[in-house]
Amino acid sequence: MTKKDTIFSAVIGAEVGLAFQPLIINLWPNIYKFVFDTFGVSLTRDFVIYASVFVFFVVLAPVALYVLSLISKFIKVAYQFGKFAAVGASNTFLDLGLLNLAIIFADLPAGSTKLTVVATITALLSTVNSYFWNKFWTFEAGKREEKQIWEVVKFYAVTGTAALVNGTITSIVAKQIVGDADATSGNLPATVGKIVGILSAFLINFLGYKFIVFKKKEELPPQEIGTV
Repeated sequence: MTKKDTIFSAVIGAEVGLAFQPLIINLWPNIYKFVFDTFGVSLTRDFVIYASVFVFFVVLAPVALYVLSLISKFIKVAYQFGKFAAVGASNTFLDLGLLNLAIIFADLPAGSTKLTVVATITALLSTVNSYFWNKFWTFEAGKREEKQIWEVVKFYAVTGTAALVNGTITSIVAKQIVGDADATSGNLPATVGKIVGILSAFLINFLGYKFIVFKKKEELPPQEIGTV
């Protein structure tokens, strides 16, 4: 594991730690109610929680990548997949964090057009984040000679396909959670559904990025002198 990978993974951990804050603020009442109703434990809301979550992810990301670097001695693709997973976590929590941040400051009822528009914008922003991390770090395709426009087209083709899977499953899961209840706010169901949707599209993105978008051209072996 290189120094560069250690630093980059820590930066990604910081991204996740920051993006996680709106989820805590927005979903805390649901978490508090679940813990209290289930275990009868009273929790104290404190800013120490926010700082602890941030530090946790900053430390976790390099440690997890280091473990995968050891595993990669036996499973070669494990290290690259770990980098992709780290970027995926950043992408996921940036999407969820921005969405929950918007829900905190605006009225975005479940199923509303406003929620759809905002969710689309947050997905786009997280996709841009994902593109640059995967291009220059995960798959190290930043120095290729392939035309950039064509690469972007392929990237969004793969991402768009995965997004359709993501959105469909998100809607199905959220609807199953809400059921027949007349919920005015779908914060928790939408968040849970989004997580399941993102996980469902994860493999599509990895395979698409690796073998279509950022696929490296195999170098031909040099011809031997004197061969015809």
